[in-house]
Amino acid sequence: MRLRPPALAILDDAQVGLPRVSGRDHLTAAEAAGGAADQPLALQTYTSWGWTEESTRAWSGGGRSADALVLATLRPSGARRAFTSFAQQTDVAPYSGMPCPPRITGLDGCHMGVGSSNAVITGWLAEEVFVVAGHDVDVVSLAAAQAGRLRA
Repeated sequence: MRLRPPALAILDDAQVGLPRVSGRDHLTAAEAAGGAADQPLALQTYTSWGWTEESTRAWSGGGRSADALVLATLRPSGARRAFTSFAQQTDVAPYSGMPCPPRITGLDGCHMGVGSSNAVITGWLAEEVFVVAGHDVDVVSLAAAQAGRLRA
């Protein structure tokens, strides 16, 4: 199986249906750790995953918003650790963690966190991990589309 690089695999604007407000491609572990409260710990964690690069996007309009990231790692074991870390964040307030709906298919792992008007879905396939989050948008449909975009 061949996976797309994060910059090509991440959701595109048309799939989300909201104006893009930000986005970055080819983020290194050091760049991503720069935004963390404990930068040295974040960098150590990201490096342990075998981080190679990440792409991010954010969309917003009309009181609705969505965010996505796709992270490529060196090995499936690193992607699994990243997936576990992201998924654990949606098992605590303000979210309730649960399995993903069956229409999100073709992944090695999937986890969903649901809040009052927010949802977050984390997916893992081989060496890549994605996170799709949103407020007042159909996060399940976006995550299903994101899962489908990972393969080249």
